[in-house]
Amino acid sequence: MKQLGKKIITLIYLSTILFSLFIPFNQTFAQYVPNSLEISVNKAANQETGKINLKTEETVTVTAKLLGKTIGGEMIYFSLTGNESAFFPKTCTISTISPSTCSVKFKSLIEGTFPLSASVIIENNTYLSKDVLVEVKGCSDPNQILVEGKCTTPTNITPSPTPPATATTNTIYDPLAKLPGLESPIDTAGECPFGRYLNIMIKLILGIAAVLAMVMIVMGGIEYMTSELISGKEAGKETVTHAILGLLIALGAYLILNTINPQLLSVCLDTLPKATIEIDPETETAPQTGYYQVTGNTENCKEGYTDITVSTPGNPSKINICKSISSNLGNMLTRAKEKGIILSGSGSRSYDTQVNLRREHGCPDIYNSPSSACHPPTARPGHSMHESGKAIDFNCNGQSMRDSSCFAWLRTNAGFYGFQNLSSEPWHWSINGH
Repeated sequence: MKQLGKKIITLIYLSTILFSLFIPFNQTFAQYVPNSLEISVNKAANQETGKINLKTEETVTVTAKLLGKTIGGEMIYFSLTGNESAFFPKTCTISTISPSTCSVKFKSLIEGTFPLSASVIIENNTYLSKDVLVEVKGCSDPNQILVEGKCTTPTNITPSPTPPATATTNTIYDPLAKLPGLESPIDTAGECPFGRYLNIMIKLILGIAAVLAMVMIVMGGIEYMTSELISGKEAGKETVTHAILGLLIALGAYLILNTINPQLLSVCLDTLPKATIEIDPETETAPQTGYYQVTGNTENCKEGYTDITVSTPGNPSKINICKSISSNLGNMLTRAKEKGIILSGSGSRSYDTQVNLRREHGCPDIYNSPSSACHPPTARPGHSMHESGKAIDFNCNGQSMRDSSCFAWLRTNAGFYGFQNLSSEPWHWSINGH
């Protein structure tokens, strides 16, 4: 037994030595979660505004750094609200360790101020960087201007020489030869000049039609008299008949209009009545509350609808919106929560729900009455931004948005995420402010 025990101890000792030869002492078997994610641009920020000033089409390098130890291979996603196409590529992969960095290129073709950020997912946890404001304005070449999103060198056009001070502008057109019936000059400076021009052209066209009809009658008569074939005589007779018929139609149209009302031949665009269009603002004096679920897709939300989960003291705990704005809304809610701003609210509303609201609010005509005719005012079905899933009625920590810290934060930051406020409704935010 003693011999067997010695052999076992010896075997364990040798195995430990061999294992240590192949495994480094500094090897760790657990992945460390990074402390934070930082981004930087290889251009200094303005000390007064804190923004990084760029010119249109100017290329810079954006670098993301993961602080802490990682095993590498993480995918960094860069985002620039309202200007996503400026990155090439939009993502980069970490390949080094402690600290881990990777870079992408950025070149904007549009002007504006945009919040630059990056995110990474590690072990199902999302890490967001702090926003870096980038202001893009003007072209890198001072001799160029921005035309349809491209910096273009303008073409030099030599201006026409200034006419001498004694030159006068003659508004009277006097043709070289007087046309029959138009002996008096056309005064283009008088009342309704374009209408007078059209009226003269009507008479001139009738005269040309009469002349052409006479020419065709003569040609048809010559063909009828000179042809010995029956088919030739029939063709000549048909030419004369068509010419006379065309002339009668032209003269008949003029005579009929003149008989009904001579003013029908006196075209004057200056006297046309002005159309007044009254636009219903489609305002609503009370915010939408509760959760409404819209599924499938609609004409104004072809991508379909989805739910965004929110953190709020009360209900609802999720917002139903169009998928096209879900990413921006989720990022904004996350950023607001980091600042102690707890936002929740109500988003989508179906067409049938809008009809029911109008009925509940006593609208005289559910489909056509203006919103102001309802109590409280309610937008007409098909005219509310809630029906497109691209508007949210927010509340602040479960309370009203009026005079709240949430409204002050949204007014400063919501524009970075593509949301605008309807000035008459502090709770209502949408992609276009309606």
